[in-house]
Order: sequence, then structure tokens, then C-alpha cells
Amino acid sequence: MSASIIIRHAETKNKWDELSYSALLKLIRQEIDPPIDTSMLIKQIDDKQVLNLMKKIKVIYVSPLKRALQTAEYISAKTGIPIKIIPELREVRFNALPLCVHKKGKEAIRDFLIGQIIKKSEKKSMKRRVNYLIELTKEEALIITNSFLMRILFSELFRKKISQLRRDRRFTNYLTGFDCKNGKQLTFMM
Repeated sequence: MSASIIIRHAETKNKWDELSYSALLKLIRQEIDPPIDTSMLIKQIDDKQVLNLMKKIKVIYVSPLKRALQTAEYISAKTGIPIKIIPELREVRFNALPLCVHKKGKEAIRDFLIGQIIKKSEKKSMKRRVNYLIELTKEEALIITNSFLMRILFSELFRKKISQLRRDRRFTNYLTGFDCKNGKQLTFMM
């Protein structure tokens, strides 16, 4: 019986919605890979809760992006669980963000990018990628990925439309995840 958990990487030092237009473009194009805010991670993770949740976990599958890797390394150091980098867990790459959307602020940016991932989730290549990742949830694994790919996975796993997830705090909080066996929400937040 699997006990997989999917979580999002820890919070980064610079919040995406506080970035300049050019810096945000670099982030969504994956031209930059910001580190996590380690001090925030240490404050957010309750070591006893992590150890308790990880009792049945045998491996940590992680996105190759720095912020996900650093989150995995912290949890692995606390639990001794080995890490395996899975390239398919990498965040969805976006090519463009109109300046006029950026000027409208956080919600407009999020809505635009969600519109883009809805389109990407319909492509055969993304469907193959998601099916492979869903197979990983059948193992006793902690899966650490990035926010937009996580939305696609949750949409598929829990049979929800991506657009229904966008304002649901469960899907937008850092270090929040779900037990893939029963859909129960889990969180490492204190």
C-alpha cells in the first residue's frame, strides 16, 4: 500500500510577485534558479512532524531545480531518506509574459500563467510526463516539485480542473501537500 506525499518546494528568498518584469521573465523561462530561504524553512518545518510523516517514505523524488533540491536535502538530512532527482518533476517552462499583464499585478500574472498551463496540460507530451509522475505516486515516496507542475498533478490525481485549484489555499501554500492514497491534505507548516 503506497503512502506517497507530494509537496511544493520551500519558500524562496525573493517572492515571485515582488520581482521586476525582467527578473520574473527569467524565472518563468528557467533562466534563473533562486535558492530557498533557509531561515524560513527552518522556522516552517516542525522536525517531529516531518519525522512522523516520513515513517513510511522510502525515497524522496525531487525536481532538479535548486529550490526543490534544497528542500529535499533539508528533509533528507533530518530523516536519512535518500534523494533521487527526477527531471520530469521540473517546473513547467513558460516562454512569455506580456508586460501589460505584469503591470496588472499578482492575480493577473497568476491567471495568465494558469491559462498557459491549462493549454500545456492538454498536450500529449505533458500527458505522458504526468502519467509517468503519477506512477511515482504509487511508491512510498515524498515527491517535491514546483507550483505549476504540482497543479497539473493535483488536477489529474484528484480529478479537479486546474482552474478550480487556483484560488484554493491548499494548492498555493508553501510546503503543503497531499497523501496520494486518500487525498488527505498534509502540511509541514507550523
